[in-house]
Amino acid sequence: LIKSIIRKYNIKEEGFFNKVKELLAKKSIEILDIDDIKNGEITLKVKNKGKEELLIAYNKKKILESDILKAYKKSQEANLPYIILSLGDAPKKTQSLIDAVKSLSSIEKL
Repeated sequence: LIKSIIRKYNIKEEGFFNKVKELLAKKSIEILDIDDIKNGEITLKVKNKGKEELLIAYNKKKILESDILKAYKKSQEANLPYIILSLGDAPKKTQSLIDAVKSLSSIEKL
């Protein structure tokens, strides 16, 4: 199955795809469908704790705000909550923004 997926999407980074699969297996997250694989980015539909979610995995150490926004837009199009995976942590500035937005109630215009 993996070989046919790799041929279908011309995956150059078979090792990265396998890392993603291994992590998902450890966390008991089931892959439902492969949406897209390109340029070091894998988009999957997964089942996590009984709920369908979109998972976007980036084959890079630093994810940027633009990567998060891109993942958010994909999740909105699919009407699903989303998970982001990367090879490293988000930069402190990005992590601070994420933390700030989590507790933000609203932004209002005067």
